[in-house]
Amino acid sequence: MNKGIIYIVVGERRFLEECLFSVAGLKKFCPDIGVTLFTDKTDVPSTYFDDIKLIDNDINPFKNKVKYMYDSPYEYTLFLDSDTEIRQPIYELFELLDEHDLALAYSVQLDRSRFPTRLISYADPNPYNKYNTGVVLYKKSDNLERFFAKWLDEVMAQDGKSMRSGNKGDQYYFNKLVSNKYHVDCNLKIASFSNKIYNARGSMIGHLQRNGEIKQVKILHCHDLHKSWLIRQYRRINGRVSRDLFNFNRSLRKFSEHQTK
Repeated sequence: MNKGIIYIVVGERRFLEECLFSVAGLKKFCPDIGVTLFTDKTDVPSTYFDDIKLIDNDINPFKNKVKYMYDSPYEYTLFLDSDTEIRQPIYELFELLDEHDLALAYSVQLDRSRFPTRLISYADPNPYNKYNTGVVLYKKSDNLERFFAKWLDEVMAQDGKSMRSGNKGDQYYFNKLVSNKYHVDCNLKIASFSNKIYNARGSMIGHLQRNGEIKQVKILHCHDLHKSWLIRQYRRINGRVSRDLFNFNRSLRKFSEHQTK
C-alpha cells in the first residue's frame, strides 16, 4: 500500500521548529517512509520531506488542519501534530488500516482545576473528548471523504476566534460526530491504539516513568520537545512557581469571599 506521514504547520515559527525535530526522529527510525508537509512557510529545509505543499494561513489553524488532512497524497496516512517526538519505529501502526478506516488514541482525563493540570485517567469519559486528534491514522475512501467533509463543515461553522485547544477545536467536532454515530452512517470502522505507546501526552510522562512504562513510548506528544534539557528544566521550574502562585491566589480569593459573607 501507498503509506506516508503528513504534518500541517502554519502560523508561529516555533511550530515549524517542533515539526523539524519530529520529522528528524521519524526519519531516524522509519527512513523509508514518505513524509509530506503542508505549510505556509517558504523557507523550510527540505532534508527530511519528500514533498512540501504551500497552503494559505488565512483561517484558524484547527480549521486548516481539517481542511488539508484529506489532501494527503498517501492511501494510508498517519497525521502527526508538530509537537511530537518519534522515539522508535512505528511501521506496525499502519497494519490497523487493513481492517479499519480510522485509528486514534483515547484522550486522557485531566483535573484542570489545578496548575499544572493533573492526570486522572488514561481515558476521558466525556464522549466529546473521547479521542485525541493529534495523532490520526486513516485510509482513503469515499466513505472517509464523506466523514471528513462533514467534519470540515462543522469546524468551518465555528467562530475561529474562539477556537483553541480544549475549546471547540477540531478534536471537539471530531468527537461530536463520533458521539452522534456519524462514522456509522458513513460505514467507517474506528480502532483505538494505546496512548501509552503511540500518543503519550505531557501529563502522562510522570506516571509512565513511575510505572516503568516510559521506555515503551514510541510517539511522545507535548510542546517544547525540540528544546534543550536546560530550557525544559527552566520551563518546568517556572511552571511550579506559576502553579504555586495560582493556588495561593485561589486560596486567597476563597478566604476573601468567606470573610465578606
